[in-house]
Amino acid sequence: MNKLVNTRSSIPAIQLRARAKALVEQIEPVVWELSQILYKIKMDQLYMIGSPNFATFDDYVQSELNYSSRRARYLASIYDKFSQANIDGEVVNQIGSSKARLLARVVNSENKEVWLERAKHTNYKELDSIIQSETQGKVIHGHKLGSINIPYYNGETRVAWLEVKELISKMEGIESSESVLEVLIAEYLSMYADDGSHSPNEESKKHADYEILHRDNFRCVVSECRKRVTLQVHHVAYRSQRPDLIDSDDNKVTICSTCHQLIHDKKAVLMQIGSRWALKMR
Repeated sequence: MNKLVNTRSSIPAIQLRARAKALVEQIEPVVWELSQILYKIKMDQLYMIGSPNFATFDDYVQSELNYSSRRARYLASIYDKFSQANIDGEVVNQIGSSKARLLARVVNSENKEVWLERAKHTNYKELDSIIQSETQGKVIHGHKLGSINIPYYNGETRVAWLEVKELISKMEGIESSESVLEVLIAEYLSMYADDGSHSPNEESKKHADYEILHRDNFRCVVSECRKRVTLQVHHVAYRSQRPDLIDSDDNKVTICSTCHQLIHDKKAVLMQIGSRWALKMR
């Protein structure tokens, strides 16, 4: 029997998938449990285990569960957001999935008591209005960043900024928002420079790399990633194994440094399923 990719759990992946399918039929009473399982299936790419395999989480949700991929993704994000804020499933089940989706835009460990109280004493429409008025036009830290005003008009934009800030902070050893912006700008300029260079210090390969980046629309090809930053060109069949394919464009794909490192650390395998690419964790 196929086991979880993530060795921290001993539950067979096929059982988790079956449980997700059963929970879809009774979502409201068990929103937390379903969101937790969908999150695990998505993060550990357990949708790829068993037969048939699915190229993406969306394919799995739509084909296997007959369920909206958008709804499945936001349920998974609810588990991620609320678990980070140390809010348990009983609370989430009490307020319901609709209000939980709204609170996921703003709640954290520091403000959770205030927002949970608001959710208990307002209906969905009122809560939505309160959150919009709280977030619309605000700046990430409540002030201008140098001469740059960074607004977020919904929670997703703010979450995206916080995630990229955390990633770059870890990669570059920096903390301030200004430094993170400098890294992002430098990456953008290197990616879209007039000469098309992505690796300006490697003159011999920059044109060839640019052609691959352009072909892949300047995104990581991994379906569950699709980043536009820290892009590199990866040889699908390793150069050491197939030196005859070193110059073949068909053997090259655009991939971000994070996914690239997982492959070269032998923690994941890049797989092509139909026209899509996915990482299968070892």
